[in-house]
Amino acid sequence: MNGKDILIADDHVIVRRGLQFLLREHYPEVTIREAASMTELLRELSKIQPDLLILDLQLADRNSFGSIGQLRLMYPDLRILVFSMTSARVFKETILRSGVNGFLNKQCSDNELLETVKRLMNAPVSSSDQAPAFSASPFSALSTREINIMHELLTGRSAKEIALRLDLEATTVATYKRRLYDKLGATSVLDLQRMVNEHG
Repeated sequence: MNGKDILIADDHVIVRRGLQFLLREHYPEVTIREAASMTELLRELSKIQPDLLILDLQLADRNSFGSIGQLRLMYPDLRILVFSMTSARVFKETILRSGVNGFLNKQCSDNELLETVKRLMNAPVSSSDQAPAFSASPFSALSTREINIMHELLTGRSAKEIALRLDLEATTVATYKRRLYDKLGATSVLDLQRMVNEHG
């Protein structure tokens, strides 16, 4: 992978440095850059487009899930691997539909991460992992935006905080929250967490 460039976007410095250490150990010829926020990510992308972006869904200044579509429009040739603590059973199908090339949970093994990085770096930009063949999930009825809002709710953020992070009106967030509650038969964030635990 001579001459390849990887950009790691994650709000936790220990995750970024851990990924750097692992990737440099196995792919010493690869250039690796870092970003902790969406602001830093966009700045790095404007300099040099990487061959692969390893992206966490939560960055320091905003939720990056809602920005995947924008990134895809701005950089259609960018390969994106989402690397997150979110449940694959709950979020992977929706995340893959959003236009990324791959999804890994942060609890994956070193070998799984290295193999995925190698595969995506050498795959056509248009290629993507297949959606998982999980049993029917109540979350499959949710739209991408509703999944995004649910993800924010599960982190403990208020509607006002979510609105700021997603650049939406608070009333819009409240509407999406009501819709996803109705679809899932939930009445609280505790209900959402219980359902994620049951199906995750």
